Amino acid sequence: MKLTTIFPASAILCAFVASTPTGRSPATTQLNVESQARSRENTNALLDGTVARLQELDFLQEEECGCGGSPDCDPADPPANIPTDIPAAASCSFENVRFVLPSMRTVKCPITIAFEVGKLSCSMAEKDADLLKCNMDLKQLLLDRMVWLDSLSDPETLAGADRYLKLAYGELVRASGDTSRVSHQRKLALDAVFHKLMDLRLPLLEILYGKALYPKADDLVAFKSFLSTEVVALNLPACSQVPEEKMLIDLLRALRVISRCVVAVIRKERKGARGGGQIGT
Repeated sequence: MKLTTIFPASAILCAFVASTPTGRSPATTQLNVESQARSRENTNALLDGTVARLQELDFLQEEECGCGGSPDCDPADPPANIPTDIPAAASCSFENVRFVLPSMRTVKCPITIAFEVGKLSCSMAEKDADLLKCNMDLKQLLLDRMVWLDSLSDPETLAGADRYLKLAYGELVRASGDTSRVSHQRKLALDAVFHKLMDLRLPLLEILYGKALYPKADDLVAFKSFLSTEVVALNLPACSQVPEEKMLIDLLRALRVISRCVVAVIRKERKGARGGGQIGT
């Protein structure tokens, strides 16, 4: 005698469960899909809020940062060309350099960054150094460092690249002849924010490298909160000749480029998922 004869109800239930891909009832599956959709919308709102918070910072309002180096960036946000007609004596001329996100396939590794930054520092020490060009190159190397996924290198190599970048910013300011000093406590605060922002950027890089489709909501909440509290508390000027402040301002500008590109990648993914009739995961 077959078990289905003895337990017909169980057989029917097993057949019903087997007929659903997830082993759940259609109603439960629909609820899960709707819950995922709401979660995605909440995450999108958090990410947009993070980008908006970066844009609200005073020293970010004067420039349009492009992300043309990435194939996934929004066509409405074309590559930003580095301006070549900036007067040498213009106020904050060193700050008016636009960032262009490098391709994920050609981004420089930390060892290369450290080597090129070292050469750049030597160039700055020359009497006839083109400091505007050195400044442009240094900012691009900082952006390369920020786009590099830390998990691809060992901590010592990463720390070495960061150390070379910090020294180069100091050399650039000294070469310009307009050095400003801050207290040791201020330097420690700036350095702490630098390292924290380097950590907070990692979930965004996971998106650009295709290792994740969405950042975690908790990561975005932490990122936005940090921008609204610790970063704002530093009261950074629009233009600074303090090396530590100058580097942190550039780091925040680079974060704006990265975050805008992440938004573009996510929106592209959502559009493709909706076109296929399913929610992106």
